[in-house]
Amino acid sequence: MKQKIEKEIENVLNLLKEHGQIYVVGGFIRDKILGIKSNDVDMITDIKFEDLKEILSKYSPTVHNERYQLIKFKYNDFRFEIARLREDIGILDGRNPVRINFVKDLKIDVKRRDFTINAIAYDGENIIDLLGGLNDIKLERIKIIGDTKKRLLEDKLRILRAFKFMAKLNFDFDEQLELVISNLSNDSELFSNFSKERLLVEFNSIISQKYSYKAIKKMYDLNILKYFIPEYDNRSYDKETFYKLIKMYKAMTLKYKVIDILMAYALLFSFSGKKESNFNEKNYEVTSTHIFEKFANRFKFKKKEILYINNLIYYHNIIHKNPSLRMLKRMLLDLVNNNMVCRLINMTKIMYEWEFENDTINKILYNIQRLYLLEEPVFLLDLDIISMDLYNLNIESRKFLDIKKDIFSDVLSGIIPNTKDAILKRIIEKNHLKINLLEEYCSGAVVYRKINNKYEFLIIKGSNKGGYGFSKGHIEKNERKIDAAIREVKEETNIDISLVDVKKFHQYLRYVISPNIYKEVNIYLAKAINYDIKIDENELDEAMWISYEKALDILTYSYQREILKKAMLYIYEDER
Repeated sequence: MKQKIEKEIENVLNLLKEHGQIYVVGGFIRDKILGIKSNDVDMITDIKFEDLKEILSKYSPTVHNERYQLIKFKYNDFRFEIARLREDIGILDGRNPVRINFVKDLKIDVKRRDFTINAIAYDGENIIDLLGGLNDIKLERIKIIGDTKKRLLEDKLRILRAFKFMAKLNFDFDEQLELVISNLSNDSELFSNFSKERLLVEFNSIISQKYSYKAIKKMYDLNILKYFIPEYDNRSYDKETFYKLIKMYKAMTLKYKVIDILMAYALLFSFSGKKESNFNEKNYEVTSTHIFEKFANRFKFKKKEILYINNLIYYHNIIHKNPSLRMLKRMLLDLVNNNMVCRLINMTKIMYEWEFENDTINKILYNIQRLYLLEEPVFLLDLDIISMDLYNLNIESRKFLDIKKDIFSDVLSGIIPNTKDAILKRIIEKNHLKINLLEEYCSGAVVYRKINNKYEFLIIKGSNKGGYGFSKGHIEKNERKIDAAIREVKEETNIDISLVDVKKFHQYLRYVISPNIYKEVNIYLAKAINYDIKIDENELDEAMWISYEKALDILTYSYQREILKKAMLYIYEDER
């Protein structure tokens, strides 16, 4: 039966057929039969390794594994991996064979594979099914090749891969596979030979698929989930509560085509601290955060990931608490940014929409909107102070977060306004810094031109390893800010400019550049009058005209990118 395949795969097959046996095998052909798009193509061949590299030299293949004579290369959108036909003999370390023999018999090779659905081959003309994989696909069944217990003990990661295929394909385990996994769940050292990093990769692939809810439920039922989350041991954790969680997880996978991994972990751990099946239990979310933190440290999550997920877990049941504005303020501060707020709201709706009227959720949304509209900071990022200011005041980085939280509290309490001047003064006083900040004033411009109906911007790179930014410099005595901007651009780049409506577009920044210098930078928008750049080599290393997209990519600081975005928006609206 000829299979319709993409031209790239057909080209590689036809090229290699002239030199020996070549087959597409494994996940790509399985997914092709199921109508699932895939860009990862596994092939096997009996062509000698050196010959194979030479034949495929135009694709610049790289050697991925000398022992298995495996090469990889990319061809348009497809990632190819080609290995020699082989037989694996013995298992050395729970995964790798003691030795291998290169063979010419396809049947010997496919027998070493894990599941029948992954042992189907295609030679460019016919699908070759030697082990019943097509029938198992028809029956939507995951079945081990050979003796189930022996093959799982050879490589125990096959257990997790079985759950991964359930999560991806919505297939069921055959009876023998389910029985053996259930029996192996009594082994406390089941996955102890594998690194935490490898186990986490496998676990992530289980919880982030279309049918993850089904695989996670099966992991609980067969008592495999406890190896990752001991609290979900099915001998002690309440089944009714866990099944409620699975119902919510299913709702998430139905709602989103791509599963957000932060939300997935938050939802999965939300009930881990519960001791009762009802929702009136108090403070279980605190226990849940401790359980997740223990898991995250064990599997070496990044600190920021732990913070984000823990906050989602802690506030997942905010809807049960009839939160006051004060509580919502605290919640918004903890959630760090608007993306995390959106994640929490979406997660809460998924978890409790069936239990609460929309009015309850909408009330929380309305009150959050009220807080956004108030003229006061919502997140730490809203404070008119950045970490670079604190760094340049010679404050230790480990103190940054506590200082920002302290200042945030002062601003919300009305002790100081949310202005750079007031915040710096407060920080200097509270931390007893012996600093007398001297102010410097600078002016510059976002300079643009229009060539062939496309906008380009003048971007400079300061001398002495300076970053990329806009042309700017000091305001001289008795000089107006706008005149300084025009002069600085001319002196640094030889470009004459015409400022655009200085009343409507005037950005300014205030930041600390050293323990004793506090700089104010005024940025205007300007059209270039001439285009030929000639840099002042005492001030700049280079200056160039580049596209908006490239400028966004190359600018050193985020505040510069924000100014450029505002400038581009103004230009579009002005010329509409």
